[in-house]
Amino acid sequence: MLILVGHATTPDKIKITHATTSELDTHVSFVDASDANPPVVQDMNKENHTFTTAGTNDICAGVADAAQRRNVKTIHIRNVHATIATDVTVIYDAIDGSDYELYKCNLAAGEALEYIEGVGFFEVQASVQTLASGVATTAQIASHSADTYYLGMPVTNSGLTRLQAGCSFTWAFGVVKGGGTAAPTFNVRFGTAGTTADTSRCLLTAAAQTAVADSGYIIIDAVFRAVGASAIIQGRMSLVHQLATTGLNVTTTGMQLVQTTGGTFDSTVANSIIGLSVNPGASGAWVVESVLLDAVGLVR
Repeated sequence: MLILVGHATTPDKIKITHATTSELDTHVSFVDASDANPPVVQDMNKENHTFTTAGTNDICAGVADAAQRRNVKTIHIRNVHATIATDVTVIYDAIDGSDYELYKCNLAAGEALEYIEGVGFFEVQASVQTLASGVATTAQIASHSADTYYLGMPVTNSGLTRLQAGCSFTWAFGVVKGGGTAAPTFNVRFGTAGTTADTSRCLLTAAAQTAVADSGYIIIDAVFRAVGASAIIQGRMSLVHQLATTGLNVTTTGMQLVQTTGGTFDSTVANSIIGLSVNPGASGAWVVESVLLDAVGLVR
């Protein structure tokens, strides 16, 4: 229960501070009652505001009567700006002039902070493009010997990101190869195109192949060591193939493990997609029937 004590000139009130020029819409609903025992309801009402500049503003002014109390039922604060995020602090401004910080958060574009009596404060995310849950599949990828984009997943939208340090993405697929002796490469790409036009954020290079036909199974893992303006991806490629020292790989055990740490990049760009492109090298002629993509540890 959030109660504001009335006063003729300096009643308790609720105010917010916000740090940027993003536009905030606020709505507060409340019930006013006497301080009698039992209390008698005097009024039920609301207060609405729009704020477009940074600063401190009242969102519930309080009741100008020392014999009354204001019971705040709900508080709704939404960042309606299309792109700009802002820090928002909800403050209880008491009669004695003291300020008490009730809640502080960063609202991305489209997000909201709400208070409901009996529940408390909670944050509401903006609507974003639905992400695959568990496993996603793509149709057959025809035989190719050039860099080909396999499968991507949207991870940010209008400033809202599903990424956090420790989240990971895994691509898994079976390969049947014909000729070709080049060392295949695997690029974890991050950008807004969802194609090979996106910048490679982590390059994994396998050992050379031989011209012998072979089949195998490849797993690519991309783990975010850090996110934000200086995001870093740790990549890992593991390959198991049918032949021991020929075909897909010239290693002596029939399998290979490659690990690479990518450079830093900004993972907060709106409408970004993380995806994988694969290049089996000239005359590699790989056929991939399907690709599985699994994401773990994304924010909600």
